[in-house]
Amino acid sequence: IIAGTGSNCQLISPDLVQYGCGGWGHLIGDEGGAYSIAHRLVKSVFDDLDCLEKPVHNTDVGRNLIWKYFGVDDQMDMLQFYYTKFEKSHIAGLTASMSQVAREK
Repeated sequence: IIAGTGSNCQLISPDLVQYGCGGWGHLIGDEGGAYSIAHRLVKSVFDDLDCLEKPVHNTDVGRNLIWKYFGVDDQMDMLQFYYTKFEKSHIAGLTASMSQVAREK
């Protein structure tokens, strides 16, 4: 299993048959990768703030983490990181802050 900015899983069986899963990139699906994990947090917070979907858990910690990591104050400020200054690795970097918060909880 390879899980970094994206994710990929490959298996070679004893009879040398190869099987794979993932590795399709962030537009199609890299659910185990750091970009996808960070993006899901951002999407959950946006959906909560927009009253589109009631979250399972309170999103205040996630929202504060996002605002701090990206140095923004609101949703509008976040748009630049997805549209004009998009860097997949920068968004993926949010997962380091997420794991730090998880270790503290």
